[in-house]
Amino acid sequence: MSKEVICFFQSCGRHEIRRLEGVYAFARRRGWHILVIDHVQQHASVRRILDFWRPAGCIVEGVIDEAVITPQTFSGIPLVFCDVSPSVFGKRAWERRAAFVKHDSAATARLAFRELAALAWRDCAYVGFLEPTYWSHERAETFRDAVDRIGKRGHLFPHAEDWPFADALDFQTRLRVWLDGLPKPCGILAANDFMGEQVVVACRNLGIDIPHQVALVGVDNEELRCENLRPTLTSVEPDFVKAGQLAAELLDELIAGRAAPGVCRLFGPSRVVRRASTAVTTVRNRAVTHALERIRLEACRGLRAADVLAAMGGSRSAAERLFRQVTGCSVLEKIEERRYEEAQALLARSDVKIDAIADFCGYRSGSFLRKRFKERTGMTMQEWRRNRG
Repeated sequence: MSKEVICFFQSCGRHEIRRLEGVYAFARRRGWHILVIDHVQQHASVRRILDFWRPAGCIVEGVIDEAVITPQTFSGIPLVFCDVSPSVFGKRAWERRAAFVKHDSAATARLAFRELAALAWRDCAYVGFLEPTYWSHERAETFRDAVDRIGKRGHLFPHAEDWPFADALDFQTRLRVWLDGLPKPCGILAANDFMGEQVVVACRNLGIDIPHQVALVGVDNEELRCENLRPTLTSVEPDFVKAGQLAAELLDELIAGRAAPGVCRLFGPSRVVRRASTAVTTVRNRAVTHALERIRLEACRGLRAADVLAAMGGSRSAAERLFRQVTGCSVLEKIEERRYEEAQALLARSDVKIDAIADFCGYRSGSFLRKRFKERTGMTMQEWRRNRG
């Protein structure tokens, strides 16, 4: 039997690469040979590709052009769709031939909302995607439910379906008017990081202080975008590696006859990556703000408390007092918190060996990290990873 598996991917951006990590991890165990084809840029027809390679199965990711791919195209080849639109997902013609892996947008929105709810502000808002999309609608509905459940005041940016935007300038103009009228302070959930960027730009032009007047959370953790905004953008990262693993596992079950077409499995968020857009402090101080951002960026690269305190200026004791007054903890405690946060995020990834995690996070030894982890969770790192899976 063929061990060739074709992955038709829309592009090879960071998210697609993370999905492929999950696919490859499973493929190594099964002895599959993975062929990745960009189904947007490929010039040969899908049918010709299938006839040439005769794969054991296929994984198709992203937007589907039904003029190019139809249910009949795959002629009984085991098939898994990963994160496709409702134009495919839910259609009986497709469900008879394929299985599905879908992002749980509601779970991701709930995690993002909890980050904002922790601020204990009365007002929260949602900025949907500038064009109507099913995933933005799902996040909006989750936002409404969460607001109602805990008794906060919710605000939604008027969506393009109700009042279509003429162009990007029209969108930004109307966003600024809406943001200017929001009660402050307010926590904002953006449909994704692109919309989070739009909010940051609008707030900067309006003179709205992020995070103290508006705290902001995006979705997708597009690092290039999130790290280069000012302030940097807190974002929820979907578990794209898990998505790839689920797609490969489901394809394996289809090939073996242990699963039938029509099955759908969900992947949710993996973590919140906290950055400056939600770093609300009780006292606004530029030196402490810069110190917190430096700790976030450099804690896992051997940063010392003395380095941070020296950069804050003044005597070490005065800088430490100021930092504790603003944050409620010492510089060293904040560095340790950041290292532990990164260690836990890496431990959640099955493709990272436990023995290597300490080196990635700036701990002086693996035994020291294992001891700290057991103290905090009551479990060994191996037990925590096994229970999470």
